[in-house]
Amino acid sequence: MRFWPFKRNKKNEDETKPKKGKIREHIELFTSALFIALLIRVFLVDNNEIPTGSMIPNILEGDRLFVNRFLYGVRLPVLNNWKLPALGSPDPGDVVVFQYPLYESPGIIREILDLMTFSFFGLDPQPKNFVKRLIGLPGDRIRLDKRGVLYINGKKVKRRFYQSRTVKTYSKGGRKRKIEIYAGNKKIYDYTKIEYSSADAVFQSNSYKGQFLGSENYTLYKENGRIVQYLQIVDKLLDTSLHLLRPYPKAGMDEYFYKKIAEMYIRKNMLQGKGTVVVAKYSEWKTLKNKDVNLFLYNRRGEAWYRLKGQKKLNKLFEMIKGHLYVVVPKDSYFMMGDNRDFSADSRIWGFVKKGYVTGAPLIRYWPFGRFGTVD
Repeated sequence: MRFWPFKRNKKNEDETKPKKGKIREHIELFTSALFIALLIRVFLVDNNEIPTGSMIPNILEGDRLFVNRFLYGVRLPVLNNWKLPALGSPDPGDVVVFQYPLYESPGIIREILDLMTFSFFGLDPQPKNFVKRLIGLPGDRIRLDKRGVLYINGKKVKRRFYQSRTVKTYSKGGRKRKIEIYAGNKKIYDYTKIEYSSADAVFQSNSYKGQFLGSENYTLYKENGRIVQYLQIVDKLLDTSLHLLRPYPKAGMDEYFYKKIAEMYIRKNMLQGKGTVVVAKYSEWKTLKNKDVNLFLYNRRGEAWYRLKGQKKLNKLFEMIKGHLYVVVPKDSYFMMGDNRDFSADSRIWGFVKKGYVTGAPLIRYWPFGRFGTVD
């Protein structure tokens, strides 16, 4: 007698399997989509909103950019000392996205939650990702004179007049401000921004909608084919209004000024807020030479040097070239500046950007739609 092998009844077997509930299916689908979106954000393309006007006239407050995350090597979130190999490196004149050198983490847990929620809830309130233009490479000497002319390694960067503009500001009620930009009498464009400063708190009320808040005049130049702008300001006001921005570096300041430079450039930037810095005149170098301390030295001409713990030689920070003071970009670092030269907190204020802190390059501006396109 022949026995046939038992044949499974798939229909009955499927009926005995526990079925996934609709809620579970939706959760799994949502989780998978979230995971894929996170991978894209971390390794491929990120979304950045520009919070300030430091890159005007090329990038405005509120612009949204898609950023290439892998070109300069992916900087892994939370694991800040880990970075994947880069496909290239930025050149002078490129617009670059980087982690703010003085960024202070709110804690690993909040960083992770902020990443997973795509910063929607503002769980990490610290300024983190900045967008500026790369001006100087390691070893470059940089200076900006009183008129805003840029010099690199003793050579003047060519520029030519491009346009004069007037920027008018109006209240839209609350913290909203309407910004109108004019070339002569012709309005080029306008946009709305949120005012975070309380300086004009009287205009926070909706009853002041449409109220004119003031205007500023700018001169625009083409510098190596790229547009930068400067505030039109009486020369005698430069020392008080723009004392850290131009001329840069500034020579012949007092001990208090150099203590501020040592605090920002050495302790907060190079040492990431760790340790202390001894500030002294260069004439005291012999007595301090054999002490293993973080050291900042300066002379009355404005030249400055630094030496970190464990180092033996002094490194130049401010160097005199042909009677003019220049800042020296350290090894493995970049010098960044905003295109809105008189309203940009950049390397002139907080120091240098280490190569490892560069996180990407703008791919495209997708908002507002009226200015959709690439960023130069």
